[in-house]
Amino acid sequence: RDGTMNDSSPRIDTDPDRLAPSSPPSRSMSLPDRPGLLAASLLTALAIFLLDLQLPAGLAVGILYVTVIAMTSLIRPDWIMYAAAGLCTVLIVIDIPFSAPGDGPYWMAYVNRAISVLAIWGAAWFRAQRRQAERNVSSIIESAPTGMLIVDAAGIIRQVNGLVERLSGYRREELLGQSVEQLIPEQLRQGH
Repeated sequence: RDGTMNDSSPRIDTDPDRLAPSSPPSRSMSLPDRPGLLAASLLTALAIFLLDLQLPAGLAVGILYVTVIAMTSLIRPDWIMYAAAGLCTVLIVIDIPFSAPGDGPYWMAYVNRAISVLAIWGAAWFRAQRRQAERNVSSIIESAPTGMLIVDAAGIIRQVNGLVERLSGYRREELLGQSVEQLIPEQLRQGH
C-alpha cells in the first residue's frame, strides 16, 4: 500500500482490535493550528488600533475589531478567539484617552466603544455556539454504529467517522478532501 487512494477498490478490515472505538480527542490548551492566520489577526488588531488613534473619538472604528474575531474563529483551539476578543476590548478601552478629539459630544465616543465591545463579544459568542453545534454533529457522526461519510455537493469527502477508517483501511487524513468516487470500485463508478 502506498498511502494514496488510487487503488481500484476499498480495503475491508475486519480485525476486531481495529474495529474498537477510538479514544476521544484531547481538549487541552494547545498551540494554534494556523500560526500565520494568528499573526495576521494580531497585525489587523494593531492596524485597527492605530487607525482608531488617528480618527476622532466619536467615530465607531472599534466595530472593525469584529474582523479580528472572524479571523481568529478559524483558528483552533477555541481559547484563541476569546483571547483575541479580550485583546480587542483592551485596545478599545486604551484608545479612549488617546484618540483625537471629535466635533461631537465626548459621551458619543463611550457609546461607540460600548457598542464595539458588545459587537466583539457577540461575534465571539455566536461563533462559539456554532463551533459547539459542529462538535455536537461530529460527535453524533463519530458515535454512529455504521460507517458514515459526509460529502459535499461536488462529491468531495468532508467528514468521516472512525468506522469508515477501520472498514476502508484509509486514514481520515487520506479520505478528507478526496472524491467519494475513490471509494467506489472502478467497475461500479460508471453508474454512480
